[in-house]
Amino acid sequence: MRKVALKQISIASLHVRSLLIFAICVITIIVSHPCNAQSGSDPAKLDDKSPHLVKVPTSGYVPAATSAESKRGQALFQNVGCMSCHSVHNVGGDLAPMLDGVGARRSEDFMIAHLSNSPAAIEQYKNMRGKNYISPLPHSRYSLETVKALVAYLKTIPEPPDGFVIEPHVPRLPASPPSPSGQKFKPEKSSESSIEGQKVFNKRGCVACHAVGDVGGWLAPRLDGVGGRHSREFIQAHVTDAQAHAAALSTKSGKVSSKMPRLTLSPLEAKQITDYLMTLPDLSGDK
Repeated sequence: MRKVALKQISIASLHVRSLLIFAICVITIIVSHPCNAQSGSDPAKLDDKSPHLVKVPTSGYVPAATSAESKRGQALFQNVGCMSCHSVHNVGGDLAPMLDGVGARRSEDFMIAHLSNSPAAIEQYKNMRGKNYISPLPHSRYSLETVKALVAYLKTIPEPPDGFVIEPHVPRLPASPPSPSGQKFKPEKSSESSIEGQKVFNKRGCVACHAVGDVGGWLAPRLDGVGGRHSREFIQAHVTDAQAHAAALSTKSGKVSSKMPRLTLSPLEAKQITDYLMTLPDLSGDK
């Protein structure tokens, strides 16, 4: 496994809210890194005492060709401090998503909307994410000229040839909230749809925030036995568009909010993920 170097972070440059999230991330967030010859031990050769590892395959993304603009973007990427939070090829921070193959996961329009400081871009990003979405860490924004160069560089970053490895920091905790007292949830049987749903779940990086079994993050609810806590209709509506679902659950007497971003899933993918989640047993009493 790779070694994560400690980094000096200028406290004066961080917002108070960022410091709080930083502390949470250090304690709870999972480690995700490329699986290749340069990344350390081969997961297949680890002994039984090693944490359970999940390997996420590549998508087949073909990176853009290097250009003068992408080279300028790479220099800017290093100069403006992106590596303090993001990583590329196992070099950089762990506070934000790694950027290997980011062009496979994010469109050019999305990246520009996320990085540009123009009012139009900021509004477009809100529409893409959902009006109620709140980013865990405030992101820096730049001029359109700078952003175009940054995006040109980001599109040239390839995926690791052997995919990604995701490993947990911590042992499993009980699911929260637990299943209703006195009720034993019976998960649904695995199906072709649920198997495809697990693939979509892993491909979309849902374990960065949610945990299943021994693997995943703590920034969102555990999903073991989630079918015993919520109905199929609730789960599918939330997976389809968490922001719209939260708004639909809100009433005049109480507003329901969700920090889960709006996902760009097809109706079939949303159903497949739901089918997968309905197969997850409740492990809260196992450990």
